[in-house]
Amino acid sequence: MKRTIWRSISVLTLCALLVLTGCTGFLKPAENNDNEQILAELNAMKQQLEATKSEIETIKNSEKQDNTATSVTPTVTPEPVTVEVEVPVDSVFGIDCTVNGGDSVKLDGQTQVHAVANRKDGYEFDHWEFGTETDYESGPDAMFFFSEATVLVAVYHVHKVVTFKNCHMNFMNSNGKAGGKDLTEFDFEEDYVNPETKENCKGGEIDFFVTADVPQGREVDYWLINGVKYQAPNNASKFRVRGQTQATVYEVVLRKKGRTPLG
Repeated sequence: MKRTIWRSISVLTLCALLVLTGCTGFLKPAENNDNEQILAELNAMKQQLEATKSEIETIKNSEKQDNTATSVTPTVTPEPVTVEVEVPVDSVFGIDCTVNGGDSVKLDGQTQVHAVANRKDGYEFDHWEFGTETDYESGPDAMFFFSEATVLVAVYHVHKVVTFKNCHMNFMNSNGKAGGKDLTEFDFEEDYVNPETKENCKGGEIDFFVTADVPQGREVDYWLINGVKYQAPNNASKFRVRGQTQATVYEVVLRKKGRTPLG
């Protein structure tokens, strides 16, 4: 493109020289025909000169457009914006319990927290859990110290009672056999006394015998223990339980004597 411009400028210069030369010659005396010819040539040169100027302007404008099209606008990176986020104060949150009389306690360094487990019908407090820790030693009314955000959970178990349907329980006597009164329910959540041996027993655990109440013409088909079916070997109507630690319902299902056991 630059070569074309320079070529056009050279032509324009040449034309200008020719015009000047022609003008110089025009000042010399000449014949009328010669003067007319010179004037015609000058007019032709002027037209060519105007055309060359126009071509040069067109080339210059074209270069400006090309430069504009290829120019790159610098990218301005905005300054980073700082957003303030409110960070909650560290607290101890209680689940199924109160902490210092409420649902949560805001921490102020090492903070003392008084936790009390909620009462739940049919359930008893079992232990505390917080983070990865488990605490079986502290009771339902306990005192803790926390210095960082913690969720304190009171854990429960079903109230420890054994219940019997179409059967009964007996405590073990001093001879290691079933004795005493037939019972259809016994609460062993708290410490108790074996009525046959007069032994003090710790709450939460119990030993006993289970005996089916089988009327004449009937026999044991199977047992249900907390709703789960167990097929008794040889249609056993009596068995011993040791170390019972959970609330449990024992039920015997009977059939007519001599019938095939249910599958």
